[in-house]
Amino acid sequence: MKQQGQVFELKTRSHGGEAVWAYRYRIAGRDSRRLQRGGFKTEQAAREALERAERQAKQEESGSPLTDSNRRPPPYHLGLLAARTFATRCAPSVP
Repeated sequence: MKQQGQVFELKTRSHGGEAVWAYRYRIAGRDSRRLQRGGFKTEQAAREALERAERQAKQEESGSPLTDSNRRPPPYHLGLLAARTFATRCAPSVP
């Protein structure tokens, strides 16, 4: 399920009278609770934080520490075990 959040300007102002931005999104659809985080100085900062939060929620939902673009584990995960297995199956080189 695609997460959709909102970025909006809060009615309250900072101590200097500047606008304060926030974001909110639902964790798991229409009937789930809605998380809201505020206190961002710019709309862009709130939007970037929302994107990070949505990415993190999606990773937690899938149970994977890897992002979508990085689902395959790198070859070094085999590590020393694979190197030993390969080395024992190879015939020794004769000079």
